[in-house]
Amino acid sequence: MVADIFHIKPIVATANPLNNIQFQLAPNPAADHAQLYFNYALPETAQVALYTPSGELVRNWIVGPGSTRLQMDLASVPAGMYLVSVQHKQAKGFQKLVVVR
Repeated sequence: MVADIFHIKPIVATANPLNNIQFQLAPNPAADHAQLYFNYALPETAQVALYTPSGELVRNWIVGPGSTRLQMDLASVPAGMYLVSVQHKQAKGFQKLVVVR
């Protein structure tokens, strides 16, 4: 029987890879400061946010159009693992950041 030959599994997509903001964090792990480097100049104003693993907002920054980097002041942030979110109207991106003391 044909039904025994084919196994169809659903595909679930969670993001459009063409709309992801590409960026790097250095150093990572970081202590008092981290640099966020965008792979291209931002086409519009973006919001950068730092979240705990439970989703609590810790810090946020606004980055203007044409920006290619952001220095993140982490001096008052407790040691731990965080999620950095970068978002503007057309795209968003996420990366893990570790803060050490």
